[in-house]
Amino acid sequence: MLAYVGLLYKIEREARDRKLNADHRPALRQAKSRPILDDLKKYLETEKRNALPKSPMGDAIDYALKNWEALCLWQVGLAHFGGLIWPTPRDVKVKRTEFRSAGA
Repeated sequence: MLAYVGLLYKIEREARDRKLNADHRPALRQAKSRPILDDLKKYLETEKRNALPKSPMGDAIDYALKNWEALCLWQVGLAHFGGLIWPTPRDVKVKRTEFRSAGA
């Protein structure tokens, strides 16, 4: 699991090293992270079959899979602060607009 996270952070390092601006980072994330996220989801689905449903691991896997879309939000464009990943204000505004248009 941590190896997948490391691969995702490697994409962020590449964007920073290439000095990509906020307009170009999402394109890099989308192109490079999709295969990693697809593999991660397959890994979680496989591990879910092996984990006891009420175990901490089973709970964590269920949580991740139930919130998969939210966990993938960073592809749209997130800022990295002190080891944590948080949505930028622009991303939150975009998401609110999407939720409103979906009738939520």
